Amino acid sequence: MVSIFFHLAIASWFNHVNVIITSTYTSFILWAALMIFAFLAKNGWRIWAIYLLASAVLAIIMFYGKSLNPIV
Repeated sequence: MVSIFFHLAIASWFNHVNVIITSTYTSFILWAALMIFAFLAKNGWRIWAIYLLASAVLAIIMFYGKSLNPIV
């Protein structure tokens, strides 16, 4: 969820075609980094909270990006 919301938030502010093309590679890299981060943590609930908070913040950024820069 975090990597998808990250790319959707970027796509709502920048050129969405370029972001979608590069998200194929960067989403896998971000997903792998977030998975490693989750396994290195001592508390799983804290990681869930961080991931849900990051998803919520990115969803808000995406919402405002869509309302300010609509794709026609």
